[in-house]
Parts: sequence; C-alpha cells; structure tokens
Amino acid sequence: MQPDAFWRRFWRTARLIGHRSAWGLGLAAALAVPGCAATYYVNFTEGNDNNAGTSPLAPWRYSPGMSAYSGSVILRPGDTVYFDRRGTWDVTGQQGLYLTGGVTYVGDSWAADGLAQGRATIRAAAGLDAGVVRFRDHPTQPTVLRGFNIDANHRVATGIDINHRYWQLMNGAVKRVENVDVGRIASRQANGEYKYGIAVSNWGGDAGLTENVEILNATVHDISRDAIVLYPGDGVQDRVGKVLIRGCEVFNTGQDPGYYEGHGIVVKGWVYDSVIENCYVHNVNSSAVFFSGPENNGSQRGAANVHVRNNILTTQDDNGIIRLYKKGAKDLKVYNNLLLNNSQTGGLSLDGNSGGLTLLVYHNTFYSAFVDLGSHASTVQRFDFINNIVVFPGTQLRRASAITHLASNLLQGTNPGLKNPAEVPTGFIGTFGIDLRPNTEGYSLLPASAALDAATSLGSPFASSINSVARPSGLGSDIGAYESGSALSPPTSLSAFVE
Repeated sequence: MQPDAFWRRFWRTARLIGHRSAWGLGLAAALAVPGCAATYYVNFTEGNDNNAGTSPLAPWRYSPGMSAYSGSVILRPGDTVYFDRRGTWDVTGQQGLYLTGGVTYVGDSWAADGLAQGRATIRAAAGLDAGVVRFRDHPTQPTVLRGFNIDANHRVATGIDINHRYWQLMNGAVKRVENVDVGRIASRQANGEYKYGIAVSNWGGDAGLTENVEILNATVHDISRDAIVLYPGDGVQDRVGKVLIRGCEVFNTGQDPGYYEGHGIVVKGWVYDSVIENCYVHNVNSSAVFFSGPENNGSQRGAANVHVRNNILTTQDDNGIIRLYKKGAKDLKVYNNLLLNNSQTGGLSLDGNSGGLTLLVYHNTFYSAFVDLGSHASTVQRFDFINNIVVFPGTQLRRASAITHLASNLLQGTNPGLKNPAEVPTGFIGTFGIDLRPNTEGYSLLPASAALDAATSLGSPFASSINSVARPSGLGSDIGAYESGSALSPPTSLSAFVE
C-alpha cells in the first residue's frame, strides 16, 4: 500500500476508534507489509532522538545523517524514513542531510496531525560544502529522496549533491530524486564558489563512476549558476551514465551577478545513455539545454547517446535555446520538442563547437525561433534535420551547410496551421506513458495544416510525440512535435534509456 493511501485509511479508522488505538493498528499494519524493513518517523516539533523512532507516537527530532541527530540508530538498506510534512529542519555541517545508501526518505506522505499537506523542508542554516542533501549509493537497494523542499536559504550550498563535491564509486542501484523543490542557491564565482541546484558528477574516473540516476518531477529555481548539471571531471575516464531527467521545471538561473550565464540543464563532458524528457525550462539566463565538451578543453569525449525529447524549452538568451559548445565528440538525438521564442540566436546553435558530431534533429517545432548553426568546426559524421517546423519572420534556416540529411521540414514566416500559438504551454498534464501532453494545445495542428501526414517515416525510437500519440496515427506521421489523434495507448518505443 502506498503511504498516502495507507494514511488516508488510517485516519478514517482513527475517527472511528480513537487516535491512540488507531496508531497501534496503523503501526502494526505498516510493519506487516511483506518485504518491509524498518520504518522510522521524524517530527521536529514533538520528536526526541532518544526515542526508538519506529512509531509516529515516538518519533525522532532529527534523522540519522543530520549533524544534530543525537540518537544511536544506524539506518540499514531497505529502511524508510518519513518526515512530518509540516516540519522544517535547519541543517549545518559538511552536508545537511547525508543519505544512507539503500534507504528511502519521504517528506510528502505523513503529517503528525493527519491533516497537513505539502512537503517537509530541509533548510541550510549555514554554507554547506557538500550540499543541503548529499547522496550515497547501494549496490542493490534504491536510494530515494522524495517529497521535500530543499532550501539553500541564500547560503553557499548546492541543493542536491550526487557524487559532486567528493567522489566515490556510485554505479549501484538507482539513486532517485522525486517531487522536490530546490532553490535559493547563493554562491559567488568571484569568491571561488561554484554551487548548483542538482549536481551529478564523477571526478574519480573508473573509481568514481556514477550511473543510474533519476531526477523526476523536480522544480529547480533561483540558482546562482546552472540548475541541473551532469558534470563529470576532465579525466579521460571521468564519466556519468544512465541518467533520466523527467518532468522537471527550471527557471530563474544565473542569479550570481558575476557569472553572466545560468543554463537550465547542462550536459558537460562524457555523459552517456541518458534522457532529458518532458521538462519545462523557461526564464533562464542562458541556454535551456547546454551541451559542452570537457572543462578546460581536456581530452575527454562529449555526450554519447543522449536524448532530448518531448520538452518545452524557451529562452531569449544569446546562447540559443539548445547549444552545443567546445570540443569533444558528441552523439545527440533531439526530437519532439517545442523550442519557442528566441529572436537572438535561435532554437539551435553549434557556435563554437568542434570535434566529431552525430546529431539527429527530428520532429521539433521551432516557433518564433530560427535555426542558426553558427560558426563551428564540427567534424560531422551525420547530421539529420528532418520533419521539423520552423516559424520565423525572416530566414528560418541559417549557416546550415553541416546538415547531411535535410528532408520534410516546414519552413514558414507565418503560422503554418498551428491551432493558436498565443496559447503558450507552461508545463504538462496527463500521465506519463499514457496521455502526458503540454497543458495547452496551441502548437498542435489544425485539420488543414500542411504538416499533417507529411513527414518522412523514421520508425523506432522516433515513433513518439510530445502529446503521447504514437506515430503515425493517420496516413503518415505529422511534421513537428505533435501527432494528431488520440493517445489511447502508449507508444511501444518509449523507454527510459535508449540504446
């Protein structure tokens, strides 16, 4: 039984038989769930670290992994720790909350009064060298942080640190961040401070390999530098792989007045077999999605088999909405995205990029955004630009000689049959894998649009669409991010990681 459903049932019982009796029944029911390890409760207002912590009536005040915790319990893989969703924990130390590998931490499912909604808050009370929350790994048990406000409180601290400040081997079971709000990061480059919203790194080569990370439904905002960074070091074997970023919203980056940038999502250096999907990135101080070669022009390669799909991306910055930069071989797939409103550098830029390049750009809708590939020295192995809509009152496709396959694009100076581009989506509605789609239909196609059924067939894994309709749904696939029709069943080609 899921925690929310369990506690709803528990409180219905409580009203019938009295709160104290219900607590006993609730605890017994929770412990009777097959396969469960220990379950603990943390209540800042009413807890005491000398308590056992295993009952909502006798919770801890702090959790193991916080410097203020004074109890003796050591968490074990498979344990679950519930934080009172009403509470705020001010944290200090090298890191605020140091997660035990294989443990699940939940901040949005339990309230000591049985009534409160929202998320528990972990808040920095001072600068934190290794993050407000820092992850550890376990070889077989997932490590999960779900349902928290991670508040750096205008201190010098990364919000969530996954192998960033201090490296170790982290290629075990999944490390999942879910339903969190991360914000108010206040580092200053002029002081040698480099902090981020969520950082996933590896500075130790084979010994620091980081794999199997999921960042789901996170809101990351008010960040001094970049919001979500996949950021391995410069060593030849420094790499990060199998990362899924899904359903995230990013805004208000680059708040450090001495930085001049602030990308939404950054993929820097060797990041492989990873997916960025169904995210909404807006009001950022640089690119919405930024791909860079290794820092300091190291000899490491760049991104390998990274998919950017089904996103809503917009920024007016002069880096462009999606930008590829620096040396390092890159292999990228960009498809089913809405890339909106950039009249400075456009929706896709290779300006300053070099090294080997395989780039597939399929089924995107660029609106009020041209495509200018810029001045670059890429060694192109393959560059497809197929089935895209580009709408801009001027030249839509510029400095595009690097494209090796150009087909079935709709390049227009005015609306080519979109329903209502004034209805700009601000996120997604629906259920992933079933009917997830932008929350307005302004960029979907009218029945008379020239984009209907006019696309070149690409097959799997490009048979999906931003509105979860499998391609083709008619006589042929549609040009652009949308596919007309109904999302009656999920596309069979979707997977978290694409080989």
